[in-house]
Amino acid sequence: MDKVEYAIENFKNMQELIRFADQKAGAIVVVYGFIVTATYESSKGLDLVAPSSTNINGLLTFVVGFGLVSIILYQIHFILCSILRPKLAGDYKPGDSCLYYFEHVAAKNKAEILSCFAKLDDNTMLSDVGSQIYEVSNTLTTKMIMVSKAITGLCWATALTVLYVVLGRLI
Repeated sequence: MDKVEYAIENFKNMQELIRFADQKAGAIVVVYGFIVTATYESSKGLDLVAPSSTNINGLLTFVVGFGLVSIILYQIHFILCSILRPKLAGDYKPGDSCLYYFEHVAAKNKAEILSCFAKLDDNTMLSDVGSQIYEVSNTLTTKMIMVSKAITGLCWATALTVLYVVLGRLI
């Protein structure tokens, strides 16, 4: 395996890991759907209590329910807008040209692209793939950190769901 093939395999591996992180984030959204369903079903028949009520169980149920709804709304926004929303590369400078980056390819006309491919040598290919590996590794690192935060939020939402259901049964 030469350097260019090795770099391309590295790039493909990172792309697969990014897809895996996106799939985890999508699965978390699905779990939130189950949590919303469970919360809704357990809320049937509950008398919603105003915060000024003297019934401590009702007040706790209200506070926990409010916290749960807040976490779910924040988490879904976070997952959709921070993890799953596509982002463009951030480390290219104006005038950079990399045939491995779609935005640079789209900025040229067909003849320019064909000419660039015809002139490619191994060093240029290795440089292009290497610059994309750098970009993709930053994306992967950011996504993994954000997915970890989303999983922590899911744990809190799950705990609040259980507490909400238990408190709802005590009212």
